Amino acid sequence: MSLILSAVISFLVSLSTCFGFFLISKKRNPVEKSIQPVVPSHTVISDAEPESKEEPITYTADHSTPIKDYTLDNFCTDDANFIANMKSMLDDYSATNPVILRGPTGLGKTHLMRAFQNYLLEKDPSKKICFISAEAFTNEFVDSIKNKTSRVFREKFRNLDGLFIDDFDYLHHKEYTQEFLYYILVELLEKKAFICLALTTPASLKNGFFDKLVTLINGFQIDIPYPSFDAKRKKIIQTFEKSNCFINGDLVDYLAKPEIGIHELTGICQKIILMKNLEGKGCVNLEINEIKKLLN
Repeated sequence: MSLILSAVISFLVSLSTCFGFFLISKKRNPVEKSIQPVVPSHTVISDAEPESKEEPITYTADHSTPIKDYTLDNFCTDDANFIANMKSMLDDYSATNPVILRGPTGLGKTHLMRAFQNYLLEKDPSKKICFISAEAFTNEFVDSIKNKTSRVFREKFRNLDGLFIDDFDYLHHKEYTQEFLYYILVELLEKKAFICLALTTPASLKNGFFDKLVTLINGFQIDIPYPSFDAKRKKIIQTFEKSNCFINGDLVDYLAKPEIGIHELTGICQKIILMKNLEGKGCVNLEINEIKKLLN
């Protein structure tokens, strides 16, 4: 009997040892050890979650510094009423806030948003106004989650007097960024901060956007008018005269043709002026064929 009992005890000890080794081996399995919990970049961190040491809120040059060249008065349009209406809206935007600028690429939505920014800052330089693209907003949001600085990110936008978001279409199907932005916009609108968003087409908001967000921003919508031939011609002449660069009428007419959008037109004018400055030549001698090369 004692021999049987001794054999059983030995077997149990052996089994326990083997099982214990198995558990230890499992714990030290390099494959499992390498697996780390993944925190989705879109996860919204609650206020209760501990965060890393926060730096003072700053506004980068891209977000806060207005570009003085963009004004309402030099916006490319021959509709004087349009500019007057924009100024009137900015003087009292309580009934039109938030504002959505709509229009195809190249019509000057960015110019108009920058002009709004300049106009508001001229009236009150103390205002905290942020101009940011939807892509940059998304990237900063994701980085704030990864770096555990989401509270700093939220406060930077919650304390604004005006928020301009360009290329709003970029947020299409980015549900978590949209939801985060929604609550920021709610707070800004409650404190009567000015909100302006730019998108390409009205259809952009029909699919792939958070319903509450669409309802919140579906307010005053401005369709950017196509500039006429004369309006573009006037802008071209003003642009070159400002840089002491004079070109012949045929070249002005060529650049003012409908196929060249405002965004592209601005770029080509800058290239021509740069050529003039680098070569020390007057633009009056440029031929249309040379301009075609620049366009390509």
